[in-house]
Formats: sequence, C-alpha cells, structure tokens
Amino acid sequence: MQGQFPTADTHKYSVILPTYNERKNLPVIVWLLAKTFEEQKLAWEIIVVDDASPDGTQEIARQLATVYGEDKIVLRPRSGKLGLGTAYIHGLNFCTGDFVIIMDADFSHHPKFIPQFIRLQKAHNLDIVTGTRYRSTSTPYLADATPGGVHGWDLKRKLVSRGANFLADTVLNPGVSDLTGSFRLYRLPVLRHIITVTQSKGYVFQMEMMVRARSLGYSVGEVPITFVDRIFGESKLGADEIVSYAKGVWALFTVWFQHYRKENFQDDSLPPGKWSKRESKQDWRVTHLRSGDRSPKSNGYSRTSGYSSPLISNSGYQTPREIKEEQWRTEAEAAARPGKLEMRGMYKELGGRKSKGKTKLGSSGIRDKGGWANGDSEW
Repeated sequence: MQGQFPTADTHKYSVILPTYNERKNLPVIVWLLAKTFEEQKLAWEIIVVDDASPDGTQEIARQLATVYGEDKIVLRPRSGKLGLGTAYIHGLNFCTGDFVIIMDADFSHHPKFIPQFIRLQKAHNLDIVTGTRYRSTSTPYLADATPGGVHGWDLKRKLVSRGANFLADTVLNPGVSDLTGSFRLYRLPVLRHIITVTQSKGYVFQMEMMVRARSLGYSVGEVPITFVDRIFGESKLGADEIVSYAKGVWALFTVWFQHYRKENFQDDSLPPGKWSKRESKQDWRVTHLRSGDRSPKSNGYSRTSGYSSPLISNSGYQTPREIKEEQWRTEAEAAARPGKLEMRGMYKELGGRKSKGKTKLGSSGIRDKGGWANGDSEW
C-alpha cells in the first residue's frame, strides 16, 4: 500500500517547549517525553524556550540537562515574556531534527499521542499532523485513534474554545476541526516556511499558522487527543487574547477579500473596506467557501523527503500550491491554442487542399483533392 514504511524510523524529532513559570510541570512532561521516545526507539531532543520565568524554571531545565544529557535537553532562554509565536521562531533556530513537535509544557498535552501522530504522518506522507479535541476519529483514518475531548474546563472556557473555532471555521473555512490547539507535528522546512508568512502573535498565532498551511497547499492530518487542564499553575488566557483572536480572524478574511477582489474585479480604485455596487450584491461567505473548494487539494499529494529550505534564496523551492498553479498555467496555455475550425482556416490561407471550394455542377473547374502541385507523382 502506498505510504506504508515497514523499515525502522530513522527520523529525528525535535520538541519545542515554550515555558513561563513551569517549574513544577517541566520535570513531569520531560520524563513522559523521554519515556515515549525511548519506548518507540526514536531519536529526539527537547528545546526549552523560557521567557525569563521568575519561579526558577531555567534552573530546573539545567538540572534536567545533566540527567538526560545536554544533547537531549537544550535550554535556550530569552530576556522576557515575548509571546508564543516568537518562542517557536526562536526554538526553530536550534532544532536539529527533521520533524518538529510543538506542545504545551503544562501537561495539557499528553505525549502518549505522539506515536499516533508519527504513524499517521508516515502512512500518508503528511506535511502536518495536528491534535484535535473535537473529532472522534482521525483524518485520514487511523485504526487505534480514540475520540477526543476536554477535561477540567468549566462551561465558560469550553464555550470560548468552541466559539473561537466556530468563528474561524465559518469565516475562513480552513477544513480543520481544532484551530486553537497547539499540539502538532510539522516537517521542519514546512514549519519554517509557514512561520515566515505568519504575522500574528500570541494565541491567534496557532490559528493563523493552520490557515496559512492550508492556503499554501500543505497536507494536514488530524488525530483526536484528550486535553487535560493544567495540573500546576494558572491559565494565561485572558480577555485580551480573546479580542486579539477575533481581530486575527478578521484580518485574515480581509487579506483574502482584497486578493479576491483584485483577481476578479481588477478594481484598485476603491480604498480598503469599500465595496463596489457589484460586489455588495454577492454573498461573500458563499463566495469564500467556493473559492476554497477550488483551491488545490493536497491530502493525496506525495513528495519525497529531499526538502530544501524555503528560507534559502534561489533554492528552487516550490510549495504544493505553486506546483499546482504552474500546472494550471500550462493547461491554460494548451487551451488557448487554435481549435479545429481555426486550424482549418489557417490551412486554407496557406494554400492547402482545402483552399479551393467544391466545384459546382456543370462548371469546368477541377477539385484539387491531393494538395500536391500539378500532378507530381513524387513527394
């Protein structure tokens, strides 16, 4: 079967753990990660990106490095609390694996799901595998997947999460059930590419990365996970993050809208946000969903593992969407070639056998059926 890899896994997996005041949680999550990777006989490393935690998280990370080895636990602190998105960018600079796993360090994401992520990625050669709390089966199908869910949240927090996902799904239609989750596996060059085009910071960063990934044509799979509220510490999600998320969704929709209008109306005279009379008659949500349906489908897309980093200029790197667009341009050029009737007209102009009309009854003309000159018998 296509996508089955019976040989041993020779890949290396880098885990990026952004931390802030995770002194109590860090030893537990590191022990679980190490146990999972060793049982699966996988090469691994953990990049701890700490934002100057005042509770001594960095000291705990240094002690863990002495236990597991400095090649396994890599502490890369920063000067202050600079945001989740920039923490991933910072951690990427020190990853030596060819796959990257991002997850929370507060024990909300259990490492037991990582083997399922890896199996799904290998079975379908996916670019991204993301955990979902809101599906009962994996996409594509995986036999040992169990239904996802959330434990330890009150009704208010569940409504906020569901509402955030519903808003993004309705407006942007990314085709992913859990956009606000942060438990994912990426190919290293894919993550680097997506991060270079992502503009948001904070919790909206996760949503934008997935929307950008789908718009670029990368293949995405989903594995149901069980999310458990943090054991120690307090949640960092506040009202400011909720408002920022809504603004991020609107900003992404605005970018799509401007791109669609430029492609279909060629009207740059209107300032941003002003609709023409023709545009105002359209149902923009339906139009957006239809345009998403016309985007290249990438779940069946397979690619060899010989990636070249998109950050290197003149590397010839093409995303799946760019490859598809090039194919569309080739098909359009082929469709623009003259048809049968046009070719017949051109043939007549060149003096071929169709250039003389059929002889009417009683006329003395001779119809030239052969297209050769004056009865010559040789070519």
